[in-house]
Amino acid sequence: MVNKILLTAFLIISAIHISAQENRTGQIHGNFGLVGQYYLTDSLIGAADVSENFLMNTYANLTYTKGNFTAGVRFESYLNALEGYDKRYNGVGLPYRFVSYQHEKLNFTIGNFYEQFGSGLVFRAYEDKDLGIDNSLDGVRIIYKPVKGVKIKALAGKQRFYHELGPGIVRGVDGEFHVNDFFRKITDSRLQINLGGSFVSKYQPDEDPIYILPENVGAAAGRIAISSGGFLFKSEYAYKSQDPSSDNGYIYKSGEALLVSMNYSKKGFGLYLNAKRVDNMGFRSDRNAKLSDLNINYLPATAKTHTYSLASLYPYSSQPNGEMGMQFELNYRFKRSSFLGRKYRMFLSAGFSQVNGIQKTTLFDGDGYKSDFFAIGNELYFSDMFVELEMRLNKKIKMTIHSYIQEYNKDVLQGLSGYGIIQSQIVLADISYKIKPKQNLRIELQHLSTEQDKGDWAMALLEYSVSPHWFFTVLDMYNYGNKNPDKRFHYYSANFAYNNKGTRIQLGYGRVREGIICVGGVCLINTYCDHIIPVSIHVGFFAEPYTSGKYTYDFRTKAGAAWDAEFGNSTAGLPNGLVDRTSYNASKILAYESWAAAIDKLLKEPPAINIEIKNNYNGDTRELETFVDIGFLKSTTNELKLTILLVEDSLVNWQKDYDYDDLTNPGNTDIENYVHRHVLREAINSPWGEIVEGSTKQGEIFSKTVNYILKAEFVAKHCSIVAFVSSSDTKEVIQAEIRELF
Repeated sequence: MVNKILLTAFLIISAIHISAQENRTGQIHGNFGLVGQYYLTDSLIGAADVSENFLMNTYANLTYTKGNFTAGVRFESYLNALEGYDKRYNGVGLPYRFVSYQHEKLNFTIGNFYEQFGSGLVFRAYEDKDLGIDNSLDGVRIIYKPVKGVKIKALAGKQRFYHELGPGIVRGVDGEFHVNDFFRKITDSRLQINLGGSFVSKYQPDEDPIYILPENVGAAAGRIAISSGGFLFKSEYAYKSQDPSSDNGYIYKSGEALLVSMNYSKKGFGLYLNAKRVDNMGFRSDRNAKLSDLNINYLPATAKTHTYSLASLYPYSSQPNGEMGMQFELNYRFKRSSFLGRKYRMFLSAGFSQVNGIQKTTLFDGDGYKSDFFAIGNELYFSDMFVELEMRLNKKIKMTIHSYIQEYNKDVLQGLSGYGIIQSQIVLADISYKIKPKQNLRIELQHLSTEQDKGDWAMALLEYSVSPHWFFTVLDMYNYGNKNPDKRFHYYSANFAYNNKGTRIQLGYGRVREGIICVGGVCLINTYCDHIIPVSIHVGFFAEPYTSGKYTYDFRTKAGAAWDAEFGNSTAGLPNGLVDRTSYNASKILAYESWAAAIDKLLKEPPAINIEIKNNYNGDTRELETFVDIGFLKSTTNELKLTILLVEDSLVNWQKDYDYDDLTNPGNTDIENYVHRHVLREAINSPWGEIVEGSTKQGEIFSKTVNYILKAEFVAKHCSIVAFVSSSDTKEVIQAEIRELF
């Protein structure tokens, strides 16, 4: 079960990709995944000659909850691991299993778990199946919230090392302190202040016959976050004691890192600044480990993460032995009152990032070198300048144009020699054509120019999708500028996929190069098609009906008016929305270009509640009986409320659209047969819902039955019931669900 999100535009979003079976004796949840590849010999591109043609990665998760108790296990099978994955994964096992117990303010976990302290500078245990990374901790974790505004975490264990455990022991403690909760005068202030601190140590015996190595290594970090309105400032500093390792050549120098970021956003405008300094901050539970093995900490890259294939051909990764970088990004949506905003709904994004080494003075002792904290090294590691322009040419065609100028130090970033800095220029166009409301055709054209490395590249992609279930893609990436004519290869492929909620079945064939290939929406920002249940709420001046003419219909509701009065959406400038009624970048009211990022953040949070809806509808009498069951996956002491809505889809009526182009009547912005989607019709049990009574402990179930007579003007086959649970205090949405009437 995953978290389900309420987006009020002025919208409700739901995501579910795990089947569940539940009863009053407990709940069982699980998911399953299988990726198999059949390999053909292709000596031309230097593909590895595999001894077996078919390789496969498989996993299955199973979680049981009852009351305050939760237990889970994951089965993994690599028979054998796919190409590109470390062969130490080969085999079958249960590398992840845990038992957890929640008691009021205390959570206790034994077994495997993932965790992060702050930005991760001193500790992050996480998993990424696509990259073959899993450094979960196997041990014990305690999370304690003694009073409101304070959270303390403590943990100890060993890191996962493929099917075994690493040799080192990791111990850590982290504390977070929300200042506003302790000073009544600023509790509800727009100015919010959060403080935090961490300490992590590792222990590994010294068994080296030559070096005297420290068996205990400690790392400490402090952080602060200040927000007010659309402004957010965050900073974290970390220090690590002497830690000779394979990362730094076994020198005895201490390490440190500093992250500083500032973000400002308001309607249609966003500004982001980021700076980082890292010096000797490799931190592993095995001092002899390399590559991605047994990393205790995480050093975020100071560069924009590109998802287009050629823009990500030379990706940057953080250098733990020393780097200084800065990043700047500006986002601007042209005002609807301007020509570009009115006609093209134009959106501009531009930015620049650069990372250099740090200045080092060699020392002829065990410390290896010394470095001035504020001195930037002369050697360039990476730079990236980009401009992205998004526009709608008409109601069917949307286009984005991108331009990038990059410099990539291949010798430093890949540990090679003789390549130097690769300078490249990338241009691309991404064009989408909406054939019908659920059918879309996307064309992607990319070109990379460079005099170094493998020379120029060109790529073309054609993707046809039928929302929300099907997509078909063909692409060709051609290294036509390779200086060796015998290596001017076409990397072609064709892919087909079917999606149904959380189930995805994909088949593909082709020749694949190293790097990121994004097809079928996998890498693009719009990855929520099966997870979104939008509810459109009509409020404000423009929702008022005319007494005569075209716009005499009235889509306003009492619930919409109540929510607008509470949150102020219409006064902030429509259209906009609320995502779970939570804050993102210090604002609850979000322009639509911010929804995806806010949704992505919330979807990563584990669910606290499961909602099930069953509808019995009598078409003759138009009587509806709705049953709502709320299952608590976690215990809570907060007062909760259940709200039940009726929404109707496919309402055909007039709509004004400044992107509309009526060739028979130029300048006409009125669409007669516009299809209004996901329209809120009524809050069946009041806009703010009713209190969820009874026990709210983990494993308990609250049931509610409501009866309703569908109004004559509502079309039953287009109607659905939406139920969501919110906090009575903050009004933030915790979980949501939707079910058609029949």
